[in-house]
Amino acid sequence: MKLNELLQTPDEIVDFFKGLIFSKDDKQSLFDGSTKEMVSVDMLKEKNILLFISSLNISSDDISTLIPIYIGIRKKDKFKIVWIPIVEQWTNYLRMQFEMLRSDMPWYIMQYFSPVAGIKFIKEEWHFDNEPIVVELNSQGDVKNKDALDLIREVGMDALVASRGRGWYIPETAFSNARGPHENDVCTFYCGGNDTKWIQQFCKKFNVVAEDPLIAEAEHIFIKLHFVGKDTKQRRIDEDIQELLRPFKKERRWAMFMNGFNEVINKDGATIVAFLERFEQWKGNVRRRGIETCFKLVPCHQHQRQ
Repeated sequence: MKLNELLQTPDEIVDFFKGLIFSKDDKQSLFDGSTKEMVSVDMLKEKNILLFISSLNISSDDISTLIPIYIGIRKKDKFKIVWIPIVEQWTNYLRMQFEMLRSDMPWYIMQYFSPVAGIKFIKEEWHFDNEPIVVELNSQGDVKNKDALDLIREVGMDALVASRGRGWYIPETAFSNARGPHENDVCTFYCGGNDTKWIQQFCKKFNVVAEDPLIAEAEHIFIKLHFVGKDTKQRRIDEDIQELLRPFKKERRWAMFMNGFNEVINKDGATIVAFLERFEQWKGNVRRRGIETCFKLVPCHQHQRQ
């Protein structure tokens, strides 16, 4: 089967991926950013995939945009992210640059220093022109979205929740336990910066809290997280909150915690991280007292409303 025919009418995601990337006789493997080991491409079998395609000229913000998605899907074995770096001709310097970028990515990475077999297809069919794109594929290798990156930047995890009818399904409890009208105990966390490892850790700590049954199954507690990058479209964040977030844009790492009345409870990242880390200390009181009150009661923090 000719390459273009295979890519247009795939039967399975692994066949599609192999045809897109590798020449026939090349070793077909991926670098796992979470274990730092090489793994077989067959790990993608029956998975839904987000292909993160870019040149090496990407920022930490581009990487950070996908970290909340990765954290949200990491326990869902049917979903994977793969970075495909597009380089016309590799040099020793470009390999060093690739390794530096790779070190910030916890997902799968195409570590392949030969020409990408389907580069013409990527450019012509997916309109890749060196700016980062995210292509969404289902487990059959069917393209569901030729560029999901703008939607991910705009709504974060909701980008995948919103596309459940097109093959993806990520439970809203991954980064939000809101199941109805926002009432009673409503809490919104914001985070950002250019320290991708810190953002990744923040998202993990938040997810531990959001997924705990004491919070996830509580009818009166609603908690969510927004990652805000420099390219994030703020359609879902009102102007008052945008104004509050503006001073953080040049910070390396930052976080803010607000209640349901859009009142800032705290905007010190270290304090908020420490609060999330101490979840075991306050989780027993959360249904009776609420997250905001628990935040004020946890010792060793600066709780004054900013």
